[in-house]
Amino acid sequence: MAAALPLVAWLAEWNAGWPVGDTLRKIQESAEEGTKAMLAAKSIGDLLVNLLIAAVLPAIAEEVFFRGAMQRVFAGITGSGVAAVIITSIIFSAIHLEAPGFVPRVALSMVLGFIYLFSGNLWLSIIAHFCNNALSVLLFYFNGNETESDESYAWYITALSALVVIALFAMMRRSNKNNVLSVSQHQNEE
Repeated sequence: MAAALPLVAWLAEWNAGWPVGDTLRKIQESAEEGTKAMLAAKSIGDLLVNLLIAAVLPAIAEEVFFRGAMQRVFAGITGSGVAAVIITSIIFSAIHLEAPGFVPRVALSMVLGFIYLFSGNLWLSIIAHFCNNALSVLLFYFNGNETESDESYAWYITALSALVVIALFAMMRRSNKNNVLSVSQHQNEE
C-alpha cells in the first residue's frame, strides 16, 4: 500500500481535473465536508473512535463483501482472477459515488484485490485496507483536521511507484504460486 501511494496521488490529481459537472462536484464536496465533520477529533478518544469507524469497520466489511464475495463471484463468471479484480474494483469505486476520486479508488481497490488474489488470504487485504484508511485518519488528526495537501510527486517518483507495485505483485505471485486463488479453487469451494 505504501509503495502505491505516489501513483495513487498522481491518479487523484489527474482524476480531479476531469470535467464531471456541477452536480457530481457538489456531491464530492458534500462527501468531503461530511468526512471532515466526522473525523474532526479533539482528543485521543475521538481519534480512537475515528479509527474504529473509518478504518477498522470499513476494512473488514468492504473486504469481506468486495474481495471475499464479489471478487470470487466474478472470478467464477469470467474465468479470470485478473478480470475479477478489475470488475470488482470498478464497482467498488462506483459505489462510493465520488467521480473526482473514481480512478484512484479503482487503483487502491485493485491493489487490495491483487493482494487477495495472489495471497489467497483475505486478512492481508483487510490489514492493507485498514492501514490505508488509518493513515488517512492519522494524517487528518495530526495535520490539524485539514485534508488539503499541496504535495505533488515528480513523474519519476510516480513511475517508480508503479514499477515497485508491479514488482511486489510479481514477487508475491511467484512466492505464493500454490496460494494464488484460481478459478478452479473458486469452483471447488462452492
